[in-house]
Parts: sequence; C-alpha cells; structure tokens
Amino acid sequence: MAYGYSMDALVYDGATNSWSLRPDYDFTQHRVEINITDDDGYLGGDATNDEIGDDTNQTGTVSDMDGNPIASGQIYDELFYQIQSPTGDLIYLEVIEVGGVAVGFLVTAPLDTGVSYIEIDSGNVHTDDYDPITGDTRLLYSELDSVPCFCQGTTLMTAEGAQPVDWIRPGDKVMTKDHGFQPALWVGRTTISAKKLATSPGLCPIRITAHSIDTQTPAQDLRLSPEHRVLLKSYQTELLFGTDEVFSPIKAVANERDIAPDRPLHEISYYHILFQNHEIVLAEGLWVESFFPGKMALAALPAKLQAEIRGLLGAKVDTIQTARLCLKPWEVNLLVPQETKQAMRNFSVA
Repeated sequence: MAYGYSMDALVYDGATNSWSLRPDYDFTQHRVEINITDDDGYLGGDATNDEIGDDTNQTGTVSDMDGNPIASGQIYDELFYQIQSPTGDLIYLEVIEVGGVAVGFLVTAPLDTGVSYIEIDSGNVHTDDYDPITGDTRLLYSELDSVPCFCQGTTLMTAEGAQPVDWIRPGDKVMTKDHGFQPALWVGRTTISAKKLATSPGLCPIRITAHSIDTQTPAQDLRLSPEHRVLLKSYQTELLFGTDEVFSPIKAVANERDIAPDRPLHEISYYHILFQNHEIVLAEGLWVESFFPGKMALAALPAKLQAEIRGLLGAKVDTIQTARLCLKPWEVNLLVPQETKQAMRNFSVA
C-alpha cells in the first residue's frame, strides 16, 4: 500500500516548467490510497500493452481518504516526471492508470506546499531507453518506502543483551513486547548506494535524536526507514481509536528537530527481521515493529527472498496480522497535530 496524490492535487506551470501542490491543498481531500498486488519488485508500465498494462499480475485498488473506491483492476505506471526541489533533491512523479484512466500520482518523496519543483525530465515508462545501465524506467516499489527496516548499527534487546541488528542471525532470540524472547525467523539486508540516496531522498532514514524522548531514550541516535512503524501510547489513542496502543510510520511524526530525515553521504544498509508473528521489539529503548510480510513489502524484495519468506511462513504469509492497529498519516495527525509534532510524549518506551 502507498499513499499518493489525486490527479487534481498537482499543478503544472508551463511558463516556469515547474510542478507544485495546488494552493488550497488539503491532505484529507487531495490524497489517494493505492493498494497494488504484484509478484515482482517493479511497478510496470503499458509500453507493450497500451492502456491495459504489461504486467497481468499487477493489479490494484484505488480509494479516496474516506475509503471510497475510485478504481480497481490491472494497474500500471503510464508516465514519469523527474522534478527537482530548490535544495537540489530529485523526486519522481509517476502517473498511475487503470484502463486508460489516470487515478493518481505516486511519488518517491512527499512534496511541500508552497514550493515549486522544476521538471528536468519526463517520458513514458519503458524497460529499454532511459537508464544507461539497466535500460529501465520502471519504478521500484522499494522507492516508495514500502519496506520498514532498521538502519545498520541499531541495537535491539536480545536474550544476550543489547546487540546491533547487524549481528543478529536466524535463531537468535529477540525481546518482544507481547511474547517475550522470540527467535528470529529470517534476517534480510538491503544496501543502498550514496548516489541512490542522493537522488532518491525518500529512501533516506528518519533519525530520532539520542536522549530526545527522555534522559536515556533513545540510547543513541535511532535511524529507521521512513515507513517503519513505531508504537505510540497516550490517553488520546484510546479516546480516538478505541485502543491504548497504535502504530505510526516514523515519517508521519517527523518534526524537523528531534525526529528528522537523515542525509547520509555514504552507502547504508537496512536490515529486516522476521518472526513467526508480527512483533514489537525494543530498539534503543523504544518499541517498534518487526518486518511485516504484507503484499507490498514482499513485492519490494527480490523474487528469491519472497520465495524464502513464503517457504518459512507457509500459508500464514497470507493471513498474518499486524501486532497493533496501524494508523494512516492523516489519522496520526489527529494524535500528533502538524502544528506541534510533539510526538515524543506519545512514544512507548521500555
């Protein structure tokens, strides 16, 4: 699943060759939710099967922010636009269609209101004429931040004490909030080059500054992928959502101060840890999620790893549930308003 912009959310200015969010942009009205089911890691286009889509296994449903359906069926990436922010960050806009009808934009990083982004490239989605190395213009699902994971060096609490995620291997027992120490079923790693991070800011981790929540938490700077969900708990969660603990993507509570995007100048590795169930684990003193093998997360992984995970979980891979209710970004805003972003008071700590 990914959140995108509705087709009327973005405005193109031909005089300046730039894109921007509409002046009256409202995230409750001008966003869409796009759920895609696929058997590979790419969002394919329709270059060889016009207005239908090249990948027959690539299907999806699109709905507005109230859950009302907009379209469903074989889905594909029609056009891409590469745009540049005033600070030099490169972002891709992808026009998503179902049956020849444009249903929304997917983006590799969110756009800021009131900012103009210069268009520097555009074209149809092919696999043969853009990237000089791979010859591929298809969007990787991983570029939509669909795989929650820990940045290298993050320490998790294990039966042997706090251990860097880099050291954890299948079979090692990791502390979980609900089921005590549980053995890791699978550990994966994704390495992203410095060049890729520079051109795809949406892949950069979010940093929670050391000791920003209390005098000991987090124990050191905690870096998570933008979609990695953290556990929030406050009196408001029960009032608003009928449960005392909820999950929020870390990017939804970023505040540009204590919780802010990190910009590594070198390659980084992200680590994914799978258990028999979706678990809540202790990372640098904060409760956060383990890898959840949902359809989009699996699609972002190479086919070999998808097969390995399916082999480990069996039929359970299609029925596994998240450990807590997962909030959408607009729901997180009810709990942690944009004008304050005082998320620290809501984090669930050891």
